[in-house]
Amino acid sequence: MLKVMLLDDEKSALDEMEYLLKGREEVEVVASYTEPLKAIGEFRYINPDVVFLDIEMPVVNGLNAAREFLGFNSNINIVFATAYDEYAVNAFEMNAIDYLLKPLTKDRLDKAIEKLLKINSLKNSSYKKTVMAGPDRKVYKARLRKDCRI
Repeated sequence: MLKVMLLDDEKSALDEMEYLLKGREEVEVVASYTEPLKAIGEFRYINPDVVFLDIEMPVVNGLNAAREFLGFNSNINIVFATAYDEYAVNAFEMNAIDYLLKPLTKDRLDKAIEKLLKINSLKNSSYKKTVMAGPDRKVYKARLRKDCRI
């Protein structure tokens, strides 16, 4: 289950995104904000897996809000949902998972969710592997992701 936090200064945009996400049983919208400062202040108590956020907002823009979220949790997944394509490079430089242009479509949002589910699956599918090493044959254990090799 993906715990999702939404942030957009336009209530109608939040309502639309929440409506589109409701059809996905793997998604739970745990918080929705129109005020960036409030979202930033409550972020660490909500502990979402992903934040969907707009970029052009008053007081704090979405890029700066994303930096704040990443400062609290460097593993947070960020997806920008905005009407402006000119911020895409900046968004991906901060390792955004996706960049959605408004108006959002169900198909495009579904693709972003599928990508997030794959990422979440990789994070949760780590496993323990025992490695024999050294002259005295000490046993070392490590948590590895599926795509890692020793």
